[in-house]
Amino acid sequence: MALASCSTSLAEPDGGCQSIVPRDQSARTTITQGIAGNVWRWDGFGNCSDAVAVSRTILVYQPVLKSALPSMRPDSFFADSLVGVAVDSVRSDSLGFYQLRLPAGTYSLVAREGGRLYVNLGTTDLRYVGLTEIPPNSVLRYDVSIRYVGSLP
Repeated sequence: MALASCSTSLAEPDGGCQSIVPRDQSARTTITQGIAGNVWRWDGFGNCSDAVAVSRTILVYQPVLKSALPSMRPDSFFADSLVGVAVDSVRSDSLGFYQLRLPAGTYSLVAREGGRLYVNLGTTDLRYVGLTEIPPNSVLRYDVSIRYVGSLP
């Protein structure tokens, strides 16, 4: 199911185009502590891309340093393995939605994509893989964007 598109009706004056932001599914959240969001695979180039909801496994670890990715090349979005302490995992549904009860704390998130680990998830501290902090008494919205198909020339 394509949830965003790039068409001539979205053309920018400079000849580019932009994607439609995927729909928000936060109303489906039923937990009161943890993390919830959507998993999207973006196909295309730059602002001209389609967001497709996908079912993927999200792996949660105690904070993982990028140096703990022994099998990752510097120019890759993927790792074959990760050295870290696994906390939990969850699989998004066919609409891309997931939720997971987790205590407040700091975690690293990665997505399993095609048998490998997609580790190019945003983070505020570039020393870590997919670092995120879940505050007490809340559900953190964390959308997972898998961007690699057609993302490089």
